[in-house]
Amino acid sequence: MSMTPIIGSSTSSEFLTTLSNDLSWLLENIEDCNVTLQVGREPNVRNFYAHIALLRARSSYFRVALSKEWAKREENGSILFRKPNISPEVFEEILKYIYRGTVDFSEQSPQNLLNFLTAGDELMLDQFCAYIQNFLIEKKGEWLEENLIDVLRITQSCKTLAKCIELIRFFDISSSDYYDYVRPYKDILPLDLKEDIVRCHFKPGSIPKSVVLPPRDQGMNLDSQIIKPIHARIICEWINGKDILGDGKNLQEVQLSRVRDSASAMYGHTSYGPHFGTADLRMYSPFNNRENCSCQQANYRKPITEHVRFSAEEYEVFQITPK
Repeated sequence: MSMTPIIGSSTSSEFLTTLSNDLSWLLENIEDCNVTLQVGREPNVRNFYAHIALLRARSSYFRVALSKEWAKREENGSILFRKPNISPEVFEEILKYIYRGTVDFSEQSPQNLLNFLTAGDELMLDQFCAYIQNFLIEKKGEWLEENLIDVLRITQSCKTLAKCIELIRFFDISSSDYYDYVRPYKDILPLDLKEDIVRCHFKPGSIPKSVVLPPRDQGMNLDSQIIKPIHARIICEWINGKDILGDGKNLQEVQLSRVRDSASAMYGHTSYGPHFGTADLRMYSPFNNRENCSCQQANYRKPITEHVRFSAEEYEVFQITPK
């Protein structure tokens, strides 16, 4: 006997909707329920009524917890199962998902979503957890970053949240904040990432090897064709003596160098372009001529560019004014 799968999104969707509605009816009518789920702690405790077979079919956790080997049954075959470490409000939504196979988190707060994720992870509802994780990443990414400590604390006990660590902008966190708030959770960070963070904090100016997300200050208003918000942020942090942070790719294109002798910092002349140090950076018009632009380290700590001779299509000079 062979079975032919039903193909066609419209028809399949209708069948799934009907199935979901029928199973919802089972949840709402406790007549045939054979397990009482006592959820929560005093004074917030509620009883939920469900079907052993359906719970075991949908959850690997219940498959074991409600098995004959583990669960004590009454004479009529029913089971009283206690789950004090999950709140009734969270479990109610999870039970609806188990029966209906659908879920809507559009009205849920990010904190509630983390609670759902923690409970779903414990109940081994893989598809449920995957959906929440994707929803958090796609819709609540900014909240995850702003509530770093909550995410790290929950990640300690919830393996499902591990991927959310990738969304945290660790390289935007100051050294003091990292030590006070992030370091206590260092055991849950990937080893490579942890080493990368420590290296960048101990060696300011180091380029992160890890994937670095761009900062969220892209709304900066700059009258420039070359300098972007990320570059302005790097320069400001350099001036303030902070760690040089930012997007990894852009950092590789930025050169920041302090002058050794302030008297030789720069020169000005009506015929010159940018002229830093005695030879560190010289530009004479026309700038598209390689013979007119040169760089030889002299008065600055680092070479401004690796090219001894070069040409330039465009350059900008700007002034930073403290507020």
